[in-house]
Amino acid sequence: MAHMGNTVTALVYYYDSEGDPRWALGAAPSDGLGIELNHYLGYCRQCPTLSVDPSPAGSLSLDRDRTRAPDSGNDRALLDLLYPEPPYGEFLREFSLYRLSDGDAIGEYEAGVNIDAQTRYVAAWEDTLDGQDWPDVVASTAPGSPFTERTVNATAAGEQIEPAVAVAPDGAHVVVWTDDADGNGAYQVHARGFNPDGTERFGVITVNVEGAGQQVRPDVAMADNGEFVVVWEDDYDNNFFGEILARGFHANGAQRFAPITVNEEGAGHQSQPAIGMDQDGGFVVAWTDDQDANGFHDIAARRFRHTGAARGSQFRVNADGGSDEHSPSVSAAADGSFAVAWQTDLDDDQHPEVYVRPFDAGGTALTGDLSADPTRVGSQVQPAVAIATDGSGFAVAWIGRGDEVYVRGYRRDGTARFDPVLASNEPLHFHARPSVGIDSDGGIVVAWEELVANAGFRVLGTVIGPGGQAGTGFLVSTATDGAQRAPVIAIR
Repeated sequence: MAHMGNTVTALVYYYDSEGDPRWALGAAPSDGLGIELNHYLGYCRQCPTLSVDPSPAGSLSLDRDRTRAPDSGNDRALLDLLYPEPPYGEFLREFSLYRLSDGDAIGEYEAGVNIDAQTRYVAAWEDTLDGQDWPDVVASTAPGSPFTERTVNATAAGEQIEPAVAVAPDGAHVVVWTDDADGNGAYQVHARGFNPDGTERFGVITVNVEGAGQQVRPDVAMADNGEFVVVWEDDYDNNFFGEILARGFHANGAQRFAPITVNEEGAGHQSQPAIGMDQDGGFVVAWTDDQDANGFHDIAARRFRHTGAARGSQFRVNADGGSDEHSPSVSAAADGSFAVAWQTDLDDDQHPEVYVRPFDAGGTALTGDLSADPTRVGSQVQPAVAIATDGSGFAVAWIGRGDEVYVRGYRRDGTARFDPVLASNEPLHFHARPSVGIDSDGGIVVAWEELVANAGFRVLGTVIGPGGQAGTGFLVSTATDGAQRAPVIAIR
């Protein structure tokens, strides 16, 4: 880009899906917020001569907020290109702009954003050091962090995947995961408990009682006293139709209640469970529900007492049932209020969207379905939600345009606390599987997996302030080899 007098010009050089070079050029008044672009077939030394053939290409949108990053000019730009002819397709990328010459003074980046010093969080992820797969656990970056990293699973053989973690106010925590230690392809759900200092509270236990078939996709939630509940997807008869099961435990890992079936309707396929818990151990489970096995899903949920007894029937979370809803995430506050996020494609344009809906402690919806990103540019996928312990607000994270990590904060009543904020800051890296936590002051911690050039997959994170101000990113996983993926984070 160049700024000359009262005009801003933009030039984009790229390759289309068939490998042919292309140019996109455009100009606009310097006080504008967007530049309309035209396509030109490109030129390179090794390429045959091509005629100039301009055609509408798309736009380059400029964000002139200069308060978010050092040495930035217009700070962020969104490039949205459409191939107007074969091979067609779309190229969407959001990135930073940096000044290469003298210009206006820029605002200072608001670093030092942090969560409350008394807040604790624990993260877990899959790690492939030395060719093995296992989830590790790291402690909070808050003052007084008692430990750094440790291997959770006691047996290194086989495959350990799909970790989930829950933490108590004192920092005690439980990690659950899908385990195939003997490598026979039959998965079990395992759990292990830790004290606040990272020492073992109880050894590895098998959560599922029925060992036949497949037990996968566990999630876990914990009460203030350390008691916890694990949910998972169970296909004990290997018929490819899963049910959602839950089992309760005391803080020492002893059974508190035997496995229960969460879903009322046994027909069809129930999958992708997620759980949230109040301070006294009452819990809510959300899952992807396809009772008639027609391939179109809703998000179902059901509430339970701390004893495992149901508090009413299952209900549909999504108000709009006209599309395919899946990938739920749920989080509960101390008083039992909760929020659920999920992925759908209501307009069937092949660009999924992320929605969220808050509920009070009685299970009554406080709003309709809320779009996490009302602009709906590109696709929004892989949602994660967290609600503050006091129920004052909640946050949603997802993978959005440009394969970047976005976060949005909400108040208890569903009104937006801030618009979507970019959490990741490496536009050329691949980002996936975000996880999010929020404290009662509105401080948000986000973690995600990122494919770092020449380094493989790493787990990164950042802190977002109550008003949406982004802090400096940090490396959650400290390993320098192997791959660290599928992070999860719990915050209290």
